[in-house]
Amino acid sequence: MASNPRKALSWSFAMNMSSLGISGVMAFILAAILGPESFGIVAIAGIFVFFIQIVAGQFLSTVIIQRKDLQKGHLDTIFWVSIVWCLLMSVVAYSASGFWGKINNTPEVTNVIIAMAPLILLKGLTTLPLGMLVRAMDFKHLTYIHVIGGILGGLIGVYMALNGYGIWALVVQQWVGVVIFMTLAWFFNPYAVGFDISWKYLKDVLPFAGGAFLNEMGGFAQSRMEAILVGILFGPILIALYRICDRLVDIVNSLLSRSIAVFILPYASQHQNDTAKLAQIVEKCIRLSAGLSFPILGVLGGMSSVVLEILGDEWAVAWLGLIMLCVVGAVQSFSILTPYLLQAIGKPGIGAALTWGTTCTSVVSFIVVAHFFRDEAVEYQLAALAGMRALVFVVINVPANFLLINWTVKFPPGYLSKLLFAPLSSFLAGLASGYVLLNYLIPESWDLFARFVLSGFGSGGIAIITLLLLDTYIFNIFTGILKTASNRFFSKGI
Repeated sequence: MASNPRKALSWSFAMNMSSLGISGVMAFILAAILGPESFGIVAIAGIFVFFIQIVAGQFLSTVIIQRKDLQKGHLDTIFWVSIVWCLLMSVVAYSASGFWGKINNTPEVTNVIIAMAPLILLKGLTTLPLGMLVRAMDFKHLTYIHVIGGILGGLIGVYMALNGYGIWALVVQQWVGVVIFMTLAWFFNPYAVGFDISWKYLKDVLPFAGGAFLNEMGGFAQSRMEAILVGILFGPILIALYRICDRLVDIVNSLLSRSIAVFILPYASQHQNDTAKLAQIVEKCIRLSAGLSFPILGVLGGMSSVVLEILGDEWAVAWLGLIMLCVVGAVQSFSILTPYLLQAIGKPGIGAALTWGTTCTSVVSFIVVAHFFRDEAVEYQLAALAGMRALVFVVINVPANFLLINWTVKFPPGYLSKLLFAPLSSFLAGLASGYVLLNYLIPESWDLFARFVLSGFGSGGIAIITLLLLDTYIFNIFTGILKTASNRFFSKGI
């Protein structure tokens, strides 16, 4: 295990910031080149392939990360079971490709799924090395893996898009990234796979694996079910708009909150029987996660119109939907920690129940909204769908997460609300100031880049000042960073 948790957390941030930053930039470049329709076709196929990957055993890496007593027999059994199962799931994906294209009324999806089906097996080959690297909190080498794969895959995808390959540019991008990820994962974790396979070892990990599987499936359903229904009910245009907005929000949370969530699983697993230590870990992680994500998501929501305008006029209609999804992202910035915490203490089934409960409620409400807004203009459809998702998260997800976190670490009543007051205030400040700047203070006739920079700096500054004034913990971290940077700068004699 990593001897320095702070360094491990720093590398976890570096891993997510670099990998998501690279993949996000590449995705938006490709979206701008290819347009909503091509982007939507691959998104529909990607949702299906991602679902099969979860069924194929992607969750098994969590078993490797969480389990205290891990023998070679466990590792060998998990590896070979994963390979056989992933091979079978690749065949299932190939066989079901036509069905998925038909129910989405998009026949082009069939060939895209066929081309991406082998990636399920390749992803299965990374289960063991990925789990071992995260278990050791070796986020340094994971950063190298993500960066190299993201850059090479993205550059090749952009090159192909510029040369007229259309949707296949996105497919090749996925292939290159996965192959590089698999190769480097084994390079940095050269585990000698053996044949110490036994039903005893499999039976030993199945209870936890079952809960982890349900949790992964719930997470997939929560984040992708709306997109699946959009593809079926409305087609590729709306799903492209929905996915690009969702991707913007997800990049913020993946860069910040998910970096902390990935760290909390192996670190909290080491202290799973120490409630007092767990409470300290959870408190610091929630304060850091919310303190980083809330103000940025507020600014993103306030600047939604100009952010989408950068991609092109055909994307700009999604501005209100992006605001609603920023609300969802703010809730997720702290609730994303709960399933990882529950997995760390060996209770993945409870996290799965929470996730599935939110998902089922969201799906029912989503279908109702889709029915009433099916004949409306695309911008109103998107705003209604995103708004209903935000309502479900605020009304159901927030109270449920409060209860589970308090049950796990025994926080005093009202303590979580106190922790989130300053981040929530900064979210609202960033959202309101960004909207006011773009709609009332900065002339629309000004250059797009100038509007983007002025609104970003203005609303960002207001959101950060609000956070620092209301949260002494974040203020002390901020001033500590400035003091350290200042000492290093002036110690060099500059």
